[in-house]
Amino acid sequence: MFGDIDLYRGLVGRLALTTRSRVIFVRYRLTPEHRFPAALEDVYHVYAETVREGNDAGVPHHACWLMGDSCGASLALGTAILARDGGVALPKGLVLLDPLVDLTASGRSYQECAATDPVVTREMVLSVRAAYLGDGSAEDPRASPLFADLRGIPPMLLLASSTEVLRDDSVRLATRAGEAGVRAELQLWPDMVHDWPLIAPRLPEAVEAITKVGAFVNSTAGGAQY
Repeated sequence: MFGDIDLYRGLVGRLALTTRSRVIFVRYRLTPEHRFPAALEDVYHVYAETVREGNDAGVPHHACWLMGDSCGASLALGTAILARDGGVALPKGLVLLDPLVDLTASGRSYQECAATDPVVTREMVLSVRAAYLGDGSAEDPRASPLFADLRGIPPMLLLASSTEVLRDDSVRLATRAGEAGVRAELQLWPDMVHDWPLIAPRLPEAVEAITKVGAFVNSTAGGAQY
């Protein structure tokens, strides 16, 4: 719904450095001008083309990763699911920062963390949902990948704050991934605001979180990425 490449230039650059990677940032179409599934389709097409170009250049598909934050984490996970179902080579792994993967807004943390989250509210999520989905269903697994079949999805790292209202999106996603046989590393950080890695370098915990992303990617992938 909002945001642009300039807002994320710092985070993307730091991720590129810490993961020793080349990063492609997708300027996907925004809602309400372009409703669901426009954004998901854009990210998926860019990913599929990146895999194709990598194969043509002799770069193996397992050198690719998908990353996203907040709503973008839903797009990253949804892209991996579309790739699996469409026969496109899967990425090596996923990094999901403060993911919003349940547009039904049914997590208990909406109530439990309402007083400790200064950024996101359930009303805000419902407003975004209405603008994004229109007449679409919040239970559609393409819109809420928490409800998708996760079998065969690559390993994922999830970072969330223990005091944000979206906490249970990460907790439940990690649980469902494990039940599907998917390796999921969940890190709950105490007393952080939603999407705190964006605040680097001003917030030490943001720098530390980005460093942990790099450690996860490089330990799993073993070197520079495409």
